[in-house]
Amino acid sequence: MSNTYKLGIMQPYLFPYLGYFQLIQATDKWVVFDKIQFSKKSWVNRNRILHPEQEKEWQFFTVPLNKFSLGININDLTINEKLNWKDQFFGKLTHYKNKAPFYNETIEFLQQTLSINTDNVSELIAHTLRETCNYLSIPYTPILFSSMAMPETNINDSGDWALQISKHLGASEYINPIGGQKIFDVNKFNDEKIKLTFLTTNLKSYPQKRSDFCASLSIIDVMMWNKLEDIKLMLSLYSLSKEE
Repeated sequence: MSNTYKLGIMQPYLFPYLGYFQLIQATDKWVVFDKIQFSKKSWVNRNRILHPEQEKEWQFFTVPLNKFSLGININDLTINEKLNWKDQFFGKLTHYKNKAPFYNETIEFLQQTLSINTDNVSELIAHTLRETCNYLSIPYTPILFSSMAMPETNINDSGDWALQISKHLGASEYINPIGGQKIFDVNKFNDEKIKLTFLTTNLKSYPQKRSDFCASLSIIDVMMWNKLEDIKLMLSLYSLSKEE
């Protein structure tokens, strides 16, 4: 890795939507931001796929968690293995079988990916992200934030995390989704000579064999309906803008 590289940072999300992988593709190095407080309404242990009934549009799939204390960090979450969650997960995908053209390939990928033996949520999701990137031919160089020996100082607001991690890792540019633009102080990045860039996704619809397209579902849905060549094209449909 040269001294000039682009950094991305996101919480570990469970088979996230296409835009998450666009951000990974736009960067040279990636921080799995797992040492941060878990929110029950986040995408850490759940995501969305199509619902078998069209009028209901979508449904959640979830990795169940063991009981945890308020304020727990993501990297300390553990999986409740007593609930046979993998059987439930694959059961929710069966309605794709006779409709989605790439059902078999996707199921095979998921079975291999979820064969990992761990009860740690952060480890599981870091693994699924790595395997999905490999499957989609996305260059991916991840670092678990919980494994970094970074002094957690000078953090006065949420935007400071990205700045301090970028400084610690020596990044020349930090890229963030456009939706989080307001939390950053561009002057702080300029003072550290770190370019601050925002990614805007351009997500196209694709056939789902239903009357209305259901957008921003898990990458699993994208994989079910699209060949790899078309997914790679979708991954390139974004724009980057520099914050002045």
